[in-house]
Amino acid sequence: MADHIDEAPFADPTQLEVLPEEGADREILATDELEARLLSALLWAPASLRRQIVDVLADRDSGRDPADDFWRPAHAYIFTHMVELTAAVGTDWTITDLNARLTAHGQRFDAHKASWLTIVSPAADRAWSDTAGDIAQLAAEVIEARYRRGYRAVAVRMQQLADDHSVSPAEFDAFATRMAGYRDRAQTRRLRRTYELEHLTDRAPVAA
Repeated sequence: MADHIDEAPFADPTQLEVLPEEGADREILATDELEARLLSALLWAPASLRRQIVDVLADRDSGRDPADDFWRPAHAYIFTHMVELTAAVGTDWTITDLNARLTAHGQRFDAHKASWLTIVSPAADRAWSDTAGDIAQLAAEVIEARYRRGYRAVAVRMQQLADDHSVSPAEFDAFATRMAGYRDRAQTRRLRRTYELEHLTDRAPVAA
């Protein structure tokens, strides 16, 4: 591989967050709303159901960042604390417990406070839970959105290399082969977690 190809950021393309140029504002809004709906639903869900979904999303055995499904940094920050609180005390934590944990971080939490207030809003909860139906489906949609962003990042990098005539065909082929491996791993992970969400032991809908 030639020295001018910086491959490190693309070893795992899902580390990039690429949204389409056309209609980007709409997709950003949809991604924000989807993630906020899920987090709000998790806050109000029965504790046992919340624990199962947090476990599927965190995917601890994968060795990845447990919040890497979330595009908005504030949402990833809040979900990370959900994961940590669940690991520390189990299922029996409340919104008050999570709020205390977040506010204890002072200035770091202040940067995400607006998102937190939106997520915990009772009005938001009623509106989102009415349309969410099954909280597991919301989680599956967040996973799918992450999966699509990963593929979008691969497409962007492939286009960059294709347009760079200093990249030899052999180098391009080598990168494409590695991305095929990424594709297989990403697909397997998505299918496994989607299956787990479809077979939760408690599939109670989010209460309105």
